[in-house]
Parts: sequence; C-alpha cells; structure tokens
Amino acid sequence: MSDPITTIYKPHYKRILKVFVNTLPYAYQGYTEITGIQHNPTTLQSIQTDFESCIGFYSEEIFIATSFEINTYLNDFSVTPKGSIDEFKIIFFLAKTLSVFLERNGLKTASRVVLSTMIGILDKKLTLVHAKRPKLTEQTINLIQDGTLFEKTGEVGLYLTYKCLYRHAEENQNNP
Repeated sequence: MSDPITTIYKPHYKRILKVFVNTLPYAYQGYTEITGIQHNPTTLQSIQTDFESCIGFYSEEIFIATSFEINTYLNDFSVTPKGSIDEFKIIFFLAKTLSVFLERNGLKTASRVVLSTMIGILDKKLTLVHAKRPKLTEQTINLIQDGTLFEKTGEVGLYLTYKCLYRHAEENQNNP
C-alpha cells in the first residue's frame, strides 16, 4: 500500500511542477529587473535547459524529498490537512526542494530563479485576495540574490508569511 501523502500530493505535485517550467522564463526576467542583473536570452535558455534536465533526471527523488518536507512541516506544527490540498505548501516546499537539487548540481543561478519563480507564483495567489505586497516581493528576491533567503526567514517563515497574508485577506474580503 502506498503512503497516503504520496497518493494525495502526486497529481498536484506534477501540476505545480509544470507551472514552474512554464513560469521560469518570466521569473528570470523579473529576477533580472529586481536584482539589476543584465537580462541575457542565452543565459535564460541555459537555465531553462538545465532546470528541465535536472527535474527530468531527479523527478521521483524531488517528489519524495518534497513530500518529506511537507510531512515534516505537518508533524512539527501538528497540522492536520482537512481533506483539501494546500497549494501554498506544494509551491513552497517544491521550490525549496528544486532549489536544493539545482544548487547541489552546481546550478546556482537556476536555483535562485526557481526561488524567484516561487515568489511570483505565491504573489499571483495573493493577488486573488488583493493582498500582494510589492515590497515583500522585492526584498525576498534580494534575499534570494544574496543567497540568504532561508538563513533570514528560517525553514518555513516565508511559507507562513504568504499563507497568513492570504488567509487574513481572504477572511476579511467582505469586511469593509
């Protein structure tokens, strides 16, 4: 019998992974704008190719590591899923795992662009409830560029920030 988290998260993992692949070029452009790095189409193509090769080669390992991270979070915070999939968790923990795999393979820029992609996707979720915070985006991208994102925000601090912003805005949409 398969692990329940595997059964629940696998289809969502694959869907979100496709979003990362499709969003990566846009995240690269945003990353270069915020960090002031010169946008280079050749570099973008190289990042896209390296990223797709890495996730193709390590797909199952990335899924297992992502599932492990989600399970660890659920256990550490005594959180029980209530039948629905929390896209924020999948987006955050998948990006974090992808970043580790890319960095481990010497793909530092690709790793940083993947984290920027995560920020773009999470920002898009915030726009659904009118809670986007441009300064948060800019500062987070700068932390990614500096290589200090998880050092400064902790293992799950960024996830909690985005999730709380979203929840608060969602709960207060109808309250003037």
